[in-house]
Amino acid sequence: MIDYFERGKLFEFYKELLSVSQREALELYYNDDLTMAEIADELGISKQAVSTNIKNGVEKLKEFEDNLHLAKNYYIVESAKDKLENLYHNSVKQDNLPNDIQEDIFKILSMLDEI
Repeated sequence: MIDYFERGKLFEFYKELLSVSQREALELYYNDDLTMAEIADELGISKQAVSTNIKNGVEKLKEFEDNLHLAKNYYIVESAKDKLENLYHNSVKQDNLPNDIQEDIFKILSMLDEI
């Protein structure tokens, strides 16, 4: 079972792939922190419909991530980028890597920034 934070992150990655009703309900739930009753009032639908949209939307988010792995890969790349940036900045400060390797690290960081 994925937790509230993870679902919110998956929503940011995959929200455009959800149905309009799922996207609206999840947007109000995660981004505006509204209750199901408040969402129902806002959208003019029943609390049951809100619950169904949220439940089905979360299932879809999980399915998208299980198949596409965009969020997982994004966080892996971000982690690698952070480690590489630390290595680069520490090596520049300590001048303990040859210039060509420092340049290669900088080029890789630039490529990662474009992802």
